[in-house]
Amino acid sequence: MCSSDLSMKAFAALTAAAAGEVFFEETFSSADWEKKWVTSEWKGPNGPAGTWTHTSGVFSSNEEEAKGISTSKDFNYHCISSKLAKPFSSKDKTLVLQYSVRHEQKIDCGGGYIKLFGSDLEQASMGGDSPYKIMFGPDLCGYDVSRIHAIFTFAGENLLKTSDIKLEYDDKNQFTHLYTLQVNPDNTYEVFFDKKSKAKGALHDDWKFPQKTKDDASDS
Repeated sequence: MCSSDLSMKAFAALTAAAAGEVFFEETFSSADWEKKWVTSEWKGPNGPAGTWTHTSGVFSSNEEEAKGISTSKDFNYHCISSKLAKPFSSKDKTLVLQYSVRHEQKIDCGGGYIKLFGSDLEQASMGGDSPYKIMFGPDLCGYDVSRIHAIFTFAGENLLKTSDIKLEYDDKNQFTHLYTLQVNPDNTYEVFFDKKSKAKGALHDDWKFPQKTKDDASDS
């Protein structure tokens, strides 16, 4: 996870597949959560690197259930990562990448993303330039730019969605929200915000992936 905002509180991160197989899940309910997570020393352009704390935040209805990790209240970059227990493949399965996050302070510009990296990630130096497979989460910059990013890496190139997944005015607030990316075996997708569909379609239509078929130049 990476954040470049004032104060992001991450409650959970989940990568799962069809048939209920859970590849990774984190609720931050245990006090020894730091044993599984590595905080990056990458500081971005405005260092130093931000720190994380285990807390229920500035408000909650149940402190124990609301425990998560929170960024410090500054303008530094915050990056933290945890390894999956074993390699996985989403071939012929529905892949679901899901997490919840709360931006407790009103921010001018920032975001709190979750990224799916390869197994060769250098966790201690993970930062903005570290290659990833999927990047997903909100990009908030005033009320004019409020969207959900869903970026896939193909052949070394980061592919942004050709149209924005827009967040409504009422979607940008200081409450906890659930973000879900679902990628299906037939190369279709759906993005949910608080379990409500925000975008869906075909990957080849909405990202600049190579088309599945090509014209044969020698055919006449």
